[in-house]
Amino acid sequence: MKTFFKVVAFIALVALTFRAGMLVERELKELDEIGKPTYKFRSIYFDKCKAKLYLKSITWGITGNHSTSVLSLNPTREFYPDSTKEYIFEGDDFFYRQTVDSLIIYSRDLLSRPKLFNTCIKFKIDESKNYSTLNEKVLTGIQKFD
Repeated sequence: MKTFFKVVAFIALVALTFRAGMLVERELKELDEIGKPTYKFRSIYFDKCKAKLYLKSITWGITGNHSTSVLSLNPTREFYPDSTKEYIFEGDDFFYRQTVDSLIIYSRDLLSRPKLFNTCIKFKIDESKNYSTLNEKVLTGIQKFD
């Protein structure tokens, strides 16, 4: 009778060890995803000059507290910001308004036009220091890319 209990206890121990191993593996897989970059992407089409611009964002860090957004002519979703080809926005949300042939960019920082950013689309940079006002104006046509 003692050997029967030993066999049952051994089988139960093996089953519990197997189950615990599966749970640990699932948790480790979820932990592996933490901190990996996430990408956001939006295209803006300008019918008047038949051109597209691409808004791209990358967020990374354990808590997702680091981000960079770019305004680009390149449709590739994953990116490495290039100041010679793209407008780069660090950290903050990106506000903009599209008109028929132009894009108004609302930024806290004064941006310079990248040297290799050649398009028929006109740009206006509006250096806006009050982002709470821009958040309120989202209902009036200003769009937010976050």
